[in-house]
Amino acid sequence: MGRLGELQVTQTRQYRAGSVVILLLFCVITEVSADVDFLRYFTKYDDSGLSGFNHQSINGIDEDQCAVHCLTGTTTVPFGHCRSFDYTHSSGQCVLSREDKDTVSEALTPGSDFTYYQ
Repeated sequence: MGRLGELQVTQTRQYRAGSVVILLLFCVITEVSADVDFLRYFTKYDDSGLSGFNHQSINGIDEDQCAVHCLTGTTTVPFGHCRSFDYTHSSGQCVLSREDKDTVSEALTPGSDFTYYQ
């Protein structure tokens, strides 16, 4: 992808993430966060995971909470740096990544217990 394509993708991600932050703030103020599907901001890839690019693991949360962490950022993966996440169904583990299948396509691997979101 050329520099212009990378710039467009970055701008789209920043715009989408900025919109989500505004939505999150609205939800906190109006107390409707349980009704918002944050996974809709991601493309879902069943039975896949991004191997070797695990920047932060969070245990004991559901997929929607994992999406919120990716969109809003954490101390390890700050706002705007999370490009994708894996979710392990059996353990409830969320793994945030600063990479995605487009930046490290060879790292996307099959796995029946995983769901990959980008």
